[in-house]
Amino acid sequence: MNKSLLLLSFALFAVAPTLSAQETDEQIENAYPGYKLIFHDEFNGRAGKINSDNWGFDQGHRNNEAQGYTTNQKNARIDGKGNLVISAYKETTTVKGKTYQYSSASITSKFKQDASQNRPGWKYGRLEVRAKIPCATGNWPAIWMLGSDPSWIAWPYSGEVDVMEYYPSGGKEAIHANACWGDEKSQWGAKWDSKIRYVSDLAKNDAKWRDEYHIWRCDWDKDYIRIYLDGEQINCIDLDKTNESHVWWSDGDADKNYNPFRDQPMYLLINLALGGNNGGSLDNFSSPQRYYIDYVRVYSKEETTPSVELPQGTNLIKNGDFEDVDGAKTKSRENETILTSFPSWDLNVDEYSVYAKIEDNTPDGTVIKEGNKHHLSLSRYHWNGYSDGSISQTVEVTPGHEYDFGYLYKLCYGDYNGSRPQAGFQILDGDKNGEVLLENKDLDMTNVWTAARGTFKAKSDKVYVRIFLTSNYKNWYDNTTYGKDPCWTDIENVTLVDKNQETGIHNVIETDASNSSYYTLSGMRVAKPTKSGVYVHNGKKVIVR
Repeated sequence: MNKSLLLLSFALFAVAPTLSAQETDEQIENAYPGYKLIFHDEFNGRAGKINSDNWGFDQGHRNNEAQGYTTNQKNARIDGKGNLVISAYKETTTVKGKTYQYSSASITSKFKQDASQNRPGWKYGRLEVRAKIPCATGNWPAIWMLGSDPSWIAWPYSGEVDVMEYYPSGGKEAIHANACWGDEKSQWGAKWDSKIRYVSDLAKNDAKWRDEYHIWRCDWDKDYIRIYLDGEQINCIDLDKTNESHVWWSDGDADKNYNPFRDQPMYLLINLALGGNNGGSLDNFSSPQRYYIDYVRVYSKEETTPSVELPQGTNLIKNGDFEDVDGAKTKSRENETILTSFPSWDLNVDEYSVYAKIEDNTPDGTVIKEGNKHHLSLSRYHWNGYSDGSISQTVEVTPGHEYDFGYLYKLCYGDYNGSRPQAGFQILDGDKNGEVLLENKDLDMTNVWTAARGTFKAKSDKVYVRIFLTSNYKNWYDNTTYGKDPCWTDIENVTLVDKNQETGIHNVIETDASNSSYYTLSGMRVAKPTKSGVYVHNGKKVIVR
């Protein structure tokens, strides 16, 4: 769907949430091992208005459609049987001063995965919708997602995922599964990845297909968007190929590689359109047409141990886990506490742009906590211009040795005024002006602990370790975000390990093994080793040659 909505507003209604009659909460929550249920609406309870905490309404129309989207309960209501019902009527209706000959409804999700988001949506996960669509010429029902970045990043640059659309293709009923993004070759050009299944083919195996409920699912991660119908994959979109959106009004190339499916959350829309660019003729329209939605569920992958493990061995970073807070210095700023110094780390920050944050309401000045663990957070402040803040530490190393570096991080989903923040690390030879030995300047946006890691060879006896947060130009007079922290990166378990370090054998000797009290590594005592190998002798590992 081309998303040029002529009229848009939200109407608010309320109804208490209720339990699903078909499945228990436990069954719904545990439907997918490894996933956590973060939002759902089962549309149960008595007949009436939909839950205004979960949904808002579009008003008007898109794509030259015939209907006017209303906020009327007649067009979108809970039926008391476990369904949201969107009904389209042939009737004269007026919406925002414009008269239409048909009425219908379009609802939009209001769920926020992160409370700091100024706009609804989630990033990555599994969307599942069970619904029965009205299969008739002229109908254009849809389940789809749009990017929730600032409104000035307009369609198609904001991205679109059509989990389900029903409308004719080549004169035949078809189910469409699409994704769309901006094509850098032409301004406002849209590039589509589209797949279809003809309803006639689906009905070959099930003659009642048109009259039954079906499950549409969308799996979205940083690599792919996969769209399923009743468990069958219909389309798979490679997100390495969607990185083509050129923001034509941007100065320079700062936003040229904006990828709507990696750089922002998305929100859900469910609607029943009529006619227009794709729906087809309404000459035989039978009023009303009803679109039944049984449930909407959104799951995110459970936070687990990062797939890339951190380096193992003796850590050369001092206070890399940020547990030592003794001697940390703080100051008060606008009713919150910020760090001015921290044990073993240099804070290269400016309290008016990027600052090292302290947990609110902790007068003792301890670092941000999760459970009993500390971590450090660099946060972007609401000041004018570019901003850059970092923590750093100089570490003694051995020239020629290989080193393994890594740490855990989170990078925010916050409203960053259209400019994607950067977070990453650098390892420099000697000092902050030295040669770059290892760096990653563009870590993925994520709200779960993720591992950043790399390997380098030391050239001199010191390296400079820097972990940073950078955000692009932001105007102080932007009242929509003034006074808020639009981006931040959390840092934990910074680790630097010498890959050439001793293996744990305390003493390497040549011996005729004339002394007693040797043990094999399995614990067997041998009076006199008869062959070379590794043994335990006087509490130490030794090599016998």
